[in-house]
Amino acid sequence: MTRWQRPLLCLMLLATFFVGVRQRGVTGAETAAARIFQAAQPVYRSLTAEQKLRACFGFDAAEKAEIRLTPNFDRPGFPVGRMSAEQKEMALKLLQSALSERGWKKIKGIMDQPRNQGAQNWDYCLAFFGEPTENGSWGFRWEGHHVSITIDIINGKVGKFRAALLGSNPIEGKVADPLATEAQLGRDIISQLTDEQKQKATLAAGAGTLGAGPIPARREGGVMFSELSTTQQKLGERLIEETLNYFPPEMTHAPRAVIQKAGGIQACRFLLFPKENFWAVRGPAFVCEYSTSTGHPHLTFQAE
Repeated sequence: MTRWQRPLLCLMLLATFFVGVRQRGVTGAETAAARIFQAAQPVYRSLTAEQKLRACFGFDAAEKAEIRLTPNFDRPGFPVGRMSAEQKEMALKLLQSALSERGWKKIKGIMDQPRNQGAQNWDYCLAFFGEPTENGSWGFRWEGHHVSITIDIINGKVGKFRAALLGSNPIEGKVADPLATEAQLGRDIISQLTDEQKQKATLAAGAGTLGAGPIPARREGGVMFSELSTTQQKLGERLIEETLNYFPPEMTHAPRAVIQKAGGIQACRFLLFPKENFWAVRGPAFVCEYSTSTGHPHLTFQAE
């Protein structure tokens, strides 16, 4: 084979690969699911019979809705702190496989905060909902102090991001707040509300403490983004992007399409409760809520 034939052969092989991918109809959701499955297999297979008793649940188990950000809570799943060093490493790789590079950096930043008991004591639990299979339906959750992420794989594709609940313990001048961008976007929207809009956005009753239980299905009230300025709408769109970007692009194509089909930012409402420094963006296919009612930030978000 001549030196001119080698590059031509490489190009032909690449073309054959991409044509094959197109013919099989491999989607981003399938690519992401395959990556997560490859990361899940080793840790799942390493679980002992005792560990599986605590770590494994049915795909639709009620435990999937039991979400907690608080430390030292007897949560569903097997404590990562009680795993072997090799299992801990595999469990972290599983979590990382479902996040974007930026998302992993932010989640790692939360877990590494000095006042986060989870980071110091490995106070996290790993739970599987169904057995990981390449083309089946299953899911996993990584949950502990200030981090709760649940991912569903449905028929070999990444499904709904059931919930992502995050918290932060920033220390002024010493430890940065990984949730600072989301917090600033919310403040920027609020700063541009007219008195009339602010009155319409403000909840009649307390927002409640975020960080425990499933994201509330409904909160009444709020002002429609369609009634807000173009600048505020763009800030709302940036907020949606900021939260979706915790995950790789191939995992967020479908949620973005659903959000747009539901009306995009104009179909969302902005809610406010100043006494608890609470604000929320809520729409038919997207929810994001933020509060510092406990003295430090809590952020929850969910996309269809």
